[in-house]
Amino acid sequence: MAATTIGEALLRASSFLKGSSPTPGLDARVLLMHTLKKDEVYLYTYGDELLSPEAAEAFFARVERRKKGEPAAYITGWKEFMGRPFKVDSRVLIPRPETEILVEEAVKSLEKAFPHRRALRILDLGTGSGAVAVTAACLLPEAAVYAIDISAAALEVARENAALLQVAERITFLEGDLLSSLPSTLNFELIIANLPYIPEESFLSLPVEVRNFEPHLALNGGEKGLALYRRLLPEVCGRVAPGGIVALEIGLGQAAEAAALFPPGSMEIIKDYAGIDRVILWRAA
Repeated sequence: MAATTIGEALLRASSFLKGSSPTPGLDARVLLMHTLKKDEVYLYTYGDELLSPEAAEAFFARVERRKKGEPAAYITGWKEFMGRPFKVDSRVLIPRPETEILVEEAVKSLEKAFPHRRALRILDLGTGSGAVAVTAACLLPEAAVYAIDISAAALEVARENAALLQVAERITFLEGDLLSSLPSTLNFELIIANLPYIPEESFLSLPVEVRNFEPHLALNGGEKGLALYRRLLPEVCGRVAPGGIVALEIGLGQAAEAAALFPPGSMEIIKDYAGIDRVILWRAA
């Protein structure tokens, strides 16, 4: 391979990824930062610096993987969520910006509902990488957090992230289907659910990087994308402490039908950055 500078490598990679990635320039920078163990400022400051043959080979091998559809987060093994690094791989869904809205709004509502309480109980249903549960534990250092997932493999990743961010001792991880693994007497001030909500009938239209690489168990929400929520909501609202909150993440066009699944109570629907109804907040009377 001919000698190439940092700047030239980024241009080549960006051009190569056009048509196969919606963000070719960003992906090229992320993969080169990972390869060199440097930040973005370094790439721009030292754009004329030559890459070593070993670095160039490693970088373009990663670019080739991205060209084939593999998500950049799986290639690097990391994804930032609310300013914190999380390990990710094909065992878990990659955390999305929309889920940051879910956590922000849920925590804000919890603190408003219980302004003078610190020993709060939080449940994260469908924890996956642990991004929601671990972030909640970081934001609310006196809270007791429970995190449930049906996938034992996903829970391994979540436990690694809890240890990485030093909150493992405050999170109870449970393997189970929805609420099945919880003690029947345990209630929560906040229940957060980010369950699979991609409609089964839309699955084949997902981008290749999602459809072919991310775990189907964490994506497929069955009929109209609400199959799991239909099972969950009749039961989960009975596990909320008086005045407690249920926070759900939902998909495009699902707000009305999902909201109708809740019993009477106060409700707020929050839009995401694209103006799509994304989060439902329900508060028990």
